Amino acid sequence: MKLCLGTASFDMDYGVSNTSGIPRTKEINEILNLAKENNISFLDTAPSYGNAQKIISDFGAEWTNLITKLGVENSPRRSDYLNSLHNSLKILKKSEIYGILIHRPEFLEGANKKVIWSSLREMKSNNMVNKIGYSLYDTENLGEIYNQFKPDFIQIPMNVFDTRFYDSLWLQKFKDDGVEVFVRSIFLQGLLLMEEKKIDNYFVPWKYHLRQFHTYCHSIGVKPIDYCIQFIKSFSEIDAFIFGVQKKSELQEVIHYNSSSELSYKISKSKFSTTEKGLIDPRNWK
Repeated sequence: MKLCLGTASFDMDYGVSNTSGIPRTKEINEILNLAKENNISFLDTAPSYGNAQKIISDFGAEWTNLITKLGVENSPRRSDYLNSLHNSLKILKKSEIYGILIHRPEFLEGANKKVIWSSLREMKSNNMVNKIGYSLYDTENLGEIYNQFKPDFIQIPMNVFDTRFYDSLWLQKFKDDGVEVFVRSIFLQGLLLMEEKKIDNYFVPWKYHLRQFHTYCHSIGVKPIDYCIQFIKSFSEIDAFIFGVQKKSELQEVIHYNSSSELSYKISKSKFSTTEKGLIDPRNWK
């Protein structure tokens, strides 16, 4: 499966499992060098990720495909959206990138929805981006948005706990319509890989879920990171998954398990699934 390296951690203290803070420049360059050596297909960034776009530009990104987000989210002026992308392209030292996403699709339900979408279409027609789309958090109100504004590609959360887009048949709908699907949160910001004793007290109500997952992985002789990756790879509707790292060794591990082709165990698509939003949606974490 294609890999998309997320860059939020390059200039932000990102991830519930992150105890080392923002990686140093040397570590980031080692991460990007390894990504380049292994032909990582995409880098995912955004104006809101601190200096991540400049860090990518300083390293050089001619070897991969870049995806960014709109830096302006709810303006009545088309020029604001176009200027946002122009600014990103200037920082990235690119005339065109692979794609741009709306970070908060709820604005496609508001008064400025037509301005927002027509701005993205203009970016595409002007060959500033190859694909346009939006990043989703859940399936609520998706039908209304999707029927009006069909994306070229989409970004959704999915992991062993969170199968909402699969259960609701949206994942199959995207595939049938030719929409490219990028999945994020496959490790739930690292929570799925953490030792129980290191988990924050906020997650105490869901420790059973986490313990059940780890116990099962142990029983079949598989690391949680391996199972998480193979779980996502078991869905033919998914084109790529997005993940973030703080260290070169973490990227090496993802590359290793993603290259695994033969499994000695069976993947269950619903064994650990839950609808507990306090657990599966990081926007609710405290």
